[in-house]
Amino acid sequence: MQTKKEKSAATERTAPTGSDGPTSKALRLLDETFEEWRYEPSARPSAYFGALLLSFGGLLLGGGTFALSRISEGAWHENAWLMLTAGLVLEVAFLILGGKPEAAVHVGQLGVAHEADGKLERLAWCDITRVSIVADGLKLETDGKPVLIGFEHHTQAAARVAAEAKKRIPKRVMCDEDELAGLGESRGGEKVTAEAAQVGKSLCRATGEALTFEKDVRMCGNCGALYHRNGVPRRCTECSRKLKAA
Repeated sequence: MQTKKEKSAATERTAPTGSDGPTSKALRLLDETFEEWRYEPSARPSAYFGALLLSFGGLLLGGGTFALSRISEGAWHENAWLMLTAGLVLEVAFLILGGKPEAAVHVGQLGVAHEADGKLERLAWCDITRVSIVADGLKLETDGKPVLIGFEHHTQAAARVAAEAKKRIPKRVMCDEDELAGLGESRGGEKVTAEAAQVGKSLCRATGEALTFEKDVRMCGNCGALYHRNGVPRRCTECSRKLKAA
């Protein structure tokens, strides 16, 4: 016969940890496997316009360069410099209007992340101070630079972020039900596994103690706030989720 304490421990070990909302496991370890959705940017007319600028600019530069290379053979093309100039203008316009590739967005148990140069720039749910809908996207405010999930390239990702934020940090979501419904359903994306970032210079949210060793870190399974194992409060200081019994 299992004691009540043993049954409780067994339940915690086998509790589901899916990412369809706040997980049933109050505290997580950083070496666990986490889940999230990855959203590729959707193609818009501006992307096709940029491709046209790049293509025509390349053709003009190539034609102008070829014409200049034929000078010594007496086959000078009188419009060579015009072609080169026009090609250069189109290439510069491409860099300004469509040259910067849109980053993929990750949304899941660890928060929101953008891919940048092969690396993830992650924002934990607990670090988001305000969520609001603006004209061109979903705005995530932080203590630093705000993050915008643009509607032009990431409509589905924005809907997923809003839905997750409403479940995890509802008091920080400044959108009414009609606005959230207008974003559509939180669907799509590729489900992938993720690893929590190293603690670095993080501090315990409850005690302010430096988190030096990952084995001593406990993470709120709902909003991602980090605590030292000896300083875990009864309720999360960021999302108020119950973390341990009295």
